[in-house]
Amino acid sequence: MPSVPAPIINDASHRTAVLGRLAWTIPVTTLLFVVLGPVVGTLIALVTPPFGLMTMAAIAKPDTLPLLFLLSLGTGYVIGSIPAAFSGFWVALLSPFSASRKHFFLGAAAIGAASTWIFAAGQQPSGGPILPIFLAIIGTVSAVVCAVLTDQLRRRPFLESRSARRKRRDQLARARAERLARARKPS
Repeated sequence: MPSVPAPIINDASHRTAVLGRLAWTIPVTTLLFVVLGPVVGTLIALVTPPFGLMTMAAIAKPDTLPLLFLLSLGTGYVIGSIPAAFSGFWVALLSPFSASRKHFFLGAAAIGAASTWIFAAGQQPSGGPILPIFLAIIGTVSAVVCAVLTDQLRRRPFLESRSARRKRRDQLARARAERLARARKPS
């Protein structure tokens, strides 16, 4: 089994860079999760068996399709906005510490499932445990889709200018070179 290199979090310059990026990635990622997560969840719910029958009935009568979509989207935002905000916050907070993209997406899936399950179980609908499980699956897929869409924010800060990125890269490279030179010196 190949080993995955752990991120360098002991270096002071790396910690400073991560905290600087977290200051803007947490609100932006949380907002994107809140906006996109319920839409993705609604689209998934509209094609799955329990709700797919309503969609099929609406397709038979096409003039009701926009109304069904608007009602479903409103319900999706009511059900999914809180778990999406929770998921977006934690995905953004933990993303600098994921060792690889695979771990990042698996973490997003776990966070999405847990947050949706907690919120749905707290509501305890009359459907028993099946509805929270169904909603947790939808939350998992929605969190992964949102994580894929926000992955560029995690990997490259678009809000910085090119010269600021170069300056930050050079500072991190200098700090790493100094740290390696200190480590190579005999004590």
